[in-house]
Amino acid sequence: MTFPLCGKPRRRRATPDCLRELRSLSVYAEEDVTGLAEAHRGHGIGSRLLDHGLNWTEEMGLTTLYSSFPATNEGAIDFFEAHAGAVEAVHESHYRIDGESVDEVMMSVSL
Repeated sequence: MTFPLCGKPRRRRATPDCLRELRSLSVYAEEDVTGLAEAHRGHGIGSRLLDHGLNWTEEMGLTTLYSSFPATNEGAIDFFEAHAGAVEAVHESHYRIDGESVDEVMMSVSL
């Protein structure tokens, strides 16, 4: 999960004060970068991770979980759609991968 108001990048922690602040300001959670090596796909790990994120979102009283993917990551987009995810927006040329501009696909699951 991303905690934009909680601590320094790469050292973010969900402290009780931080969670109270987030609850007062937000109605959504954002899943930070999550991925599985190809050898570990197809074993239910990704589904369990997503379920955990959705449960956390609900427990915090939030209404939507967001996640974003490079448009070239069709597997992740298909996975998220298969778990009730919907495309919210496309940010053109958001990433640069192997020297090429790649769009970002922002997706959400509403609870």
